[in-house]
Amino acid sequence: MMESTLNANYTLQRKGGVRLWSDTIRLDERLTRIIRSLDNPCGDDLQILKQGLRRCVLRITRNHVTPPGLIVKAFPLQKIESRLKYKRYGLSEALNYIHAAQLNLPTPEFHGYFQYHSLGTVKANGVLIQDMKDYQTLHDLAQQSPQEKLPILSLSIPVIQQLFQAGANHIDTTAHNLMISPSREKTVVIDWQYCSFHQPEQVDQLTLQAAQFLRYTDMTETGTPDWTVWLKELYNQCRPDVDWQIFRQNVSGLQSRQRASAKSRLSLKVSMPCNEAQ
Repeated sequence: MMESTLNANYTLQRKGGVRLWSDTIRLDERLTRIIRSLDNPCGDDLQILKQGLRRCVLRITRNHVTPPGLIVKAFPLQKIESRLKYKRYGLSEALNYIHAAQLNLPTPEFHGYFQYHSLGTVKANGVLIQDMKDYQTLHDLAQQSPQEKLPILSLSIPVIQQLFQAGANHIDTTAHNLMISPSREKTVVIDWQYCSFHQPEQVDQLTLQAAQFLRYTDMTETGTPDWTVWLKELYNQCRPDVDWQIFRQNVSGLQSRQRASAKSRLSLKVSMPCNEAQ
């Protein structure tokens, strides 16, 4: 069913064990070789942005074609268990990108989904997305301009508001996953592997996303007034159906405790501190 969504909306191309669903990228010999050699990517047209056992992020420079730059986010599936559960990795991210775009959420342009088949299993899969080469993460921008930290981190608020209003429960809404254009006029959300979609304006979703964002900053309820300023602005913009003090206490409690499992956060089944105190 998941792949049928791709088949219904994108052209399937095949070459050398690689399958690519895309209407904007051609599966040529070079791209095929890159996908088949994710464990050891090399070439003058490649820049390795991130490489580990679980994922690999590459920038491809493409001459005389559109788009000229492309990001490959790949999941090398080295364990048999991972290969059998390949839908949790690149396919999940692809479908979430597609759904987010349908909701007009701010994401990089999605160019395609690929699978590399070997010995009857999916050996790797991943997505092809727009190259955000000129963009910076909010985290990096705040590090470069510490005197502007609060205004920079507050650029996340309209984006989290959009997610809240759309019911898009991206569970890793941190300053590392929000990228902003050089003019600071556009912010996009990346890393959509772990996301679920719910009825719009779920208070628990907003609470979890606020706590997740604050967890990866140096702002805490007791440590800096910026914490309250940021959270109050988010509350005022989103207008969630919950009392401010309860919202504040729940965000603070979640931020300070060990993070709940991805499964719990995706299903919005996380116990809120204020409910536990009753």
